[in-house]
Amino acid sequence: MMITRILLLAALISFNLCAQPVTVKGTISGHRNQKLEFADWDLHKFQRRVLSTFATDSNGHFEATFPLDRARPVHLVYKNGRSMLIWLEPGKIDSVIVLKPLETKFVGELEILDKGATIFYGDHAALNNFLFEADISLSNPKMHQAGATMSPEHYSLFLDSMERARIELLHLRLKDRVSAEAEQFIYGEIVSNSYYHKSMYPVYRSRLGPKHDSTRLNPSEVSIDWSKWKFLSDSALISDGYRSGLQAYFSARGVQRTGKVTSDSVREQFFAHAFRVADYELVELPGTREFVTSFYLYHLIGFVERFDSAVVLAQSFRNSFPDSPYYPAIKARLDKKQRVRKAAPMITAYDSNDRSVTLKDWRGKIVYIDVWASYCKPCLEEFPNAVNLAAKFKNEPVQFVYLNLHDSKSKWTDLLIKHKLPGINLRAAGEMAEKIKRDYGINFIPRYILIDKRRHVISLSAKGPREVEDDILKALKIAMK
Repeated sequence: MMITRILLLAALISFNLCAQPVTVKGTISGHRNQKLEFADWDLHKFQRRVLSTFATDSNGHFEATFPLDRARPVHLVYKNGRSMLIWLEPGKIDSVIVLKPLETKFVGELEILDKGATIFYGDHAALNNFLFEADISLSNPKMHQAGATMSPEHYSLFLDSMERARIELLHLRLKDRVSAEAEQFIYGEIVSNSYYHKSMYPVYRSRLGPKHDSTRLNPSEVSIDWSKWKFLSDSALISDGYRSGLQAYFSARGVQRTGKVTSDSVREQFFAHAFRVADYELVELPGTREFVTSFYLYHLIGFVERFDSAVVLAQSFRNSFPDSPYYPAIKARLDKKQRVRKAAPMITAYDSNDRSVTLKDWRGKIVYIDVWASYCKPCLEEFPNAVNLAAKFKNEPVQFVYLNLHDSKSKWTDLLIKHKLPGINLRAAGEMAEKIKRDYGINFIPRYILIDKRRHVISLSAKGPREVEDDILKALKIAMK
């Protein structure tokens, strides 16, 4: 324990010695006395990290100073959760004037982004103004919407034309006036990100929404020439687009081996193969190799029931990177999954009368939990099978729980009336939903969970209603002993 504390203290000291203050000043029109954040993505923990929290004054002015370890992009996060990417560098000062804040409007179900008007001044004014003009600094829903409405051929042409226009604008606005790190970041956002969106075409087309199990979908119908894919330097990992492109590339390699993921065992092969391909192909890029292999290992643990391959790959990763900053998150996920399997965490959610209900009367029954949301098309398609499954076990000690995450009460109620789901119907939103997702490692849906009569988890990624009958019968048979 003492050694662990010393190592953690040393890491913190090292970060503080490397980090220098960066200052951002600005004015945001219409945002008076509003709390804002600067945030980024903590690669080592696979989660969002807040760098600074601050507030505008009564005139919309603000000034934020916080430590930064190196030149890289960070997100200015608005109160509504929308964000704008800004390139910052330790020891430098940048200014931003938001004349018209970004906002989103809905026309029916179509989300339209008005990026507003923003002008940057200071040490990186040219770079930040380019990012804004090229639609790189904002997450624009039109990329998803085009994929939902266009044919594969038209969507590919759309992305290719956008990529060319951004490259032309880059040469026009910046030429050779950016650092090597910034250049790698820009190409990651433009070129690598284009590969990612092409690979996501089936998701956009199915209108599944952001939280889904995309491995269950067919491979992308958009033609992707992976032979032209280029790995950038390790420094490009600061680019969200490049990291997404890397995941698309190695996931494509995984699908080449396994085909469409149709079961938990196939999913295990998918993640394990992607891990091994990355481990082999990225030998000359150690930082990228460490990130990609840790990414697939981390998600393999989250998705797959059997620990065999995860433990083997975790040891392989540890041998290659004995001091990896990614490993604590990997080990924590392994340990948590082992704990959850011993005793299923309690679930607290709302019933149809908005009463908080805790599922604590589990002992003595087999429990099958169906986690769903209105935007999840595969979830809804399984409902007829869910009704039939519940009917087969109506006289058995089996409890069916249908748990909705993040939908409004009205939308949830309408779907309950439409589909007539039997059993216990619950809804969780906000922090209540986030706690359930953390406790059970739910990153995507649909997700099905099977629990035995002693409240031990049989499967965190159980089969869907169409296929799970034999597993429930097996659990009942064991329960009778």
